[in-house]
Amino acid sequence: MINEDLVDQPFLDKYCVGYDEKTLPAGAPANGHYKAYILGEGDDGIAKTPQWASRITGIPTERIIKLAREIGMSKPAYICRGLGAPAPGQRRTHRPGDRHAADLNRQRRHQRRQ
Repeated sequence: MINEDLVDQPFLDKYCVGYDEKTLPAGAPANGHYKAYILGEGDDGIAKTPQWASRITGIPTERIIKLAREIGMSKPAYICRGLGAPAPGQRRTHRPGDRHAADLNRQRRHQRRQ
């Protein structure tokens, strides 16, 4: 998204701290911003490319590129993280709102049946 200029730079400039050199707080280390980290210009020197992500996730590079372009071209875009399934042998830790959401869903199903 960065290399294809698909980021919303005005939004980042106005609302984000530490995205790039312009938005770094005073005293922050040079190349200590998020953009440098993604491009491999930070301390670890590893570019976070679609190929890099594919090796970690097992998702094909082409699919990662397609999704990134879809997100970058959607105005506005919204991404909501999911908790996913727990790892084998582990329990999922429920947040307080999870039970409330489940109760609301049960109520809606019950109301539809009436």
